[in-house]
Amino acid sequence: MGASCFNHWKRHFFRLYFLFVSEKISRFDGKASIYASSRPTYPLKTLHQISEVTDLPTDATVYDLGAGTGLFSQILLEHFQRVHLVEPNADMRGQAENVLPTDHSTSIDAEAESFPAEPRSIDLITAAQAFHWFDQPRAKAHWRQVLKPSGWVALVWNTRIPSTPFAEEVGNLLKALVDASPQGDIPQDSADEEILAFFESAQILATEHTTPLSEQELCNLVMSRSYSPRSGEPLFAEIKEKVQDIHASYQSNGLVDLPYLTKLYIGRI
Repeated sequence: MGASCFNHWKRHFFRLYFLFVSEKISRFDGKASIYASSRPTYPLKTLHQISEVTDLPTDATVYDLGAGTGLFSQILLEHFQRVHLVEPNADMRGQAENVLPTDHSTSIDAEAESFPAEPRSIDLITAAQAFHWFDQPRAKAHWRQVLKPSGWVALVWNTRIPSTPFAEEVGNLLKALVDASPQGDIPQDSADEEILAFFESAQILATEHTTPLSEQELCNLVMSRSYSPRSGEPLFAEIKEKVQDIHASYQSNGLVDLPYLTKLYIGRI
């Protein structure tokens, strides 16, 4: 392959890669408010598990990657004095900046695979509901550079438990939205084996909890997905009506409990 041909291929590759990354980051544009108001928080037990496993002091250097609207960053601040929040989507990051105390948090516009940090400076890297969006080989290489030799990685997911007819119906609706999405590939939560393969050594800790939802909160929860239609887009009114019907079928005093399993994968890489 000649030099000019190779350079042309290289420019084309990086142009496509930039478009892919930009499209991935923009999928949550305009969804920060409903995301923050409807997505389930994380149980304090998960924070206690991190603290018990790592035995890190409260002044440890902590980076929360793909932090979105800061839901997990807020939980981390219940124990740690400061959290560095890394989020490339401006809408989501702005929402986090509005709710997190500026004297205990640092907001960074960057991606999980390339955020700025000094070599061997970080005690704990966390990613809640975000790891499946990362380029994992690039992330691992970068994290190994910036983590201390004794540093930890904690990956967290809230996963719906289809243990009730209500939870099943919500899950079926979301699956239908994924299947109908025009966005192409949508990263899915990884299986245990795939996640554990990212670590040199790790353990899994789980906590069950429920989130009570009003009709509006359930609607926001469904519409906060990257693949869900925005207001004014095709299917929005139809999906909203379906959500209202599901909620009405199961609500008691205006609320329905949605069961979750929070899974924490914690170890060293």
